[in-house]
Amino acid sequence: MKSLRTATSIATLLALGVLTACSEQNETSSVEQAQETVEKEVVEPTAQAVEEAEAAVAQAAAEVEAEMEEAEAEMDAAYGEKPFIVLTEEAELSATVVSIDQESREVTLATADQEMTLVIGEQVQNLDQVQKGDEVLAAYTEQLTLELIDGEGLDAGEGLLEIAERAEQGQLPGMLAGKTQVRVFMVEAIDLEDNTFKLRNVEGQVREFVARNPANLKAAQVGDALVATISSMVAVEVVHPE
Repeated sequence: MKSLRTATSIATLLALGVLTACSEQNETSSVEQAQETVEKEVVEPTAQAVEEAEAAVAQAAAEVEAEMEEAEAEMDAAYGEKPFIVLTEEAELSATVVSIDQESREVTLATADQEMTLVIGEQVQNLDQVQKGDEVLAAYTEQLTLELIDGEGLDAGEGLLEIAERAEQGQLPGMLAGKTQVRVFMVEAIDLEDNTFKLRNVEGQVREFVARNPANLKAAQVGDALVATISSMVAVEVVHPE
């Protein structure tokens, strides 16, 4: 009987050992399957999405860079290595209507630091729409452009373009006026040693100037044309306070 019990105990232990081994193996297989599922369904798609996003960003950056290079090439083709200068001046003014006399057309305006009385001309329409407390807003812009270009086929000259608009009948007074003047000068002489050059205007007069930047003078040659463009714009409007 003792031998039988011993044999039974050994069989039981072996059975438990086999079951335990199977259980551990099953658990290991489940973990491995879960890891494979995560890698296939989560990690791999996410990594692919990141790669696609990085590729899209790289492509967008390349396109922007290409557009910038194309723009620079167009600028170089348009202006070459000739000097090109732009100077801009802007000013804004705000004033409040302190008093207004419709019969005499006298308007007193107050800015942040002074007060002034003006007589408004008949060219300003709709003055009867203005009242005490209204705000007068004015903006002024002036720009000077100097551009040196190849003068082949060109000659000295000048031109003027003006525009003007004003508020319609029944609206608050307002106006917009602009003027653009273009003058073309021909380069008659260049002296690199003295850092001077001579220009001929439309009237045939030749004047000598000193170059502020010697490098610009080296980029010029006799026969080039210097195009000077002066543009100015002024806008005035009256608004009721909010």
